[in-house]
This record gives sequence, C-alpha cells and structure tokens, in this order.
Amino acid sequence: MINILIPTDFSENSFIAVDFVYSNFDHSQLNVRIVHAISQPVSTSGVMLRLDDLMRQDAERDMALFLEKIEDIHSVKPESIIKYGHLKDVVDGISNLVLPDLLVMGTKGENNIKSRIMGSVTEAIIRTSRTPVLAVPVDWFRDKIDRVTIATDKSEIASSQFLRKILRALKLTCPKLELLTVQKPNSTGKLPKSLSFEGFQFDVVGVENEVVVDGINDYLGNSNVGMLILYHGHNSRFDYLFNRSVTKTICANVEVPLLVIPSVR
Repeated sequence: MINILIPTDFSENSFIAVDFVYSNFDHSQLNVRIVHAISQPVSTSGVMLRLDDLMRQDAERDMALFLEKIEDIHSVKPESIIKYGHLKDVVDGISNLVLPDLLVMGTKGENNIKSRIMGSVTEAIIRTSRTPVLAVPVDWFRDKIDRVTIATDKSEIASSQFLRKILRALKLTCPKLELLTVQKPNSTGKLPKSLSFEGFQFDVVGVENEVVVDGINDYLGNSNVGMLILYHGHNSRFDYLFNRSVTKTICANVEVPLLVIPSVR
C-alpha cells in the first residue's frame, strides 16, 4: 500500500496531479489524502473570525466539488484534509503526522496567481522534502506511462525499497525501463547493457556531457520518456540540481512527470 498526499488549490492544474495518480497507479495499492491550506487573513480579531468562517465554508464547498469530480471520473473518493496555514507548512506538518510514502503535486503554471503560488511551493517542497515528491506538468496529456527513465547509479537503485514499491504499484504494461548515466566526454568507464532489479530489467543508457542536467535535458528532448526519476542525496552527483535556482528551472520546464527520491528511501 502506498500512502499518497496530494495538495490542492482546487484549480484545474492541481487536479492534473490527482488524475495522474488514479490513471497510472493500481487503485488497490493506494491510500490517498487530498490536502488544502487556508491562508489566514491579516486583520483585526473580530473581522478575522468572520473571514475565517467564510474561508472555511468556501474551502469545504470547493473540496466537496473537487472530491465529487474525482469520484465521477475515477469512481473513488479519497480522504480530505483542510488546515489553516501556508501550504508548505501545512504539507510539512501533515507529513510529520501521517508519514506519507509520496507527495504528488502539479508543476508550475503561469496562467493565474494560484498556479504561480502552487508552482513555487512545489519547487520548495521538491528541494527540501525528506519524502519522495512526484511533480506532474500541467500540460501532461498521456493516458499511461510506458517508459520510465532513472537518472542515477546502480548503488542507489539497489538500496531503494521505495523504488521497488513504486514500480509494483504503477500500471506498467510491457514497460521500457532505463537507467540513464551522464558521463563526461571521452570517459573510459564501461557500462553494462542492462541491469536486473527486483524482477524488473533496465536498459543502461550512457550519454556524454560535461554538465549532468544538460545531459539529462538533451536525452529527454530526444527520447519519448514517460517519467523521469532522480535521486537526491548529500553524496549524489545530482545533489547540486537541488539548489534553489536549478530546482526552480526544472519545475518550470520539465515536460514529463518528475519523481524525486531522497537517497535515504
């Protein structure tokens, strides 16, 4: 069973994350919670109490409609949580209590203020979370995932219980699984052709580039990848990707679902 936390601002963009989960994971393997954060207004105490009540009522109404939409499309009704506070603080607080296996969020959208706020929170959570985060692009359109690419090394895969759980829960029909390694030009390191992991067979792909992120982006631009998986750990070659500026760029520009797994997972 995979416990999934999905923050929402009730926009179409945030619904894409929910739709992705129920479209690509085995429902019997899921325990999903939908989370909404109400930002408390700054005002005098009496006015604030009235605004709090109104905002709570609006949030409960919007959540009911959001859950109804999920049920209409996917015939399931997940648990819902509404809390006061900034979204990242609310997600962090709930995560500490319920210990989700995975956070799923929509990536940055530019069409309205809500989307920009949601996008900035997604970027911050990806960069700092100890829980794996799956970021789904707002314009993602495929019905299913049939190609998963992991940009990491063999040692990180071998020690990942979470990856095992994810691969088994995904609806993968004859999938193409790849292990992507970015090497410096003229590298003498020899790569194996394939790698076996928990009954799954990965093709090993090597690309040459001085910069890891450029190598990954070049490969994505020339390949029909369905999901990209990155590991984030203090000893990882990819760790520098998760500073503020680069992570923000990744969230804004990645065109495939991006799963970031802390190396401890």
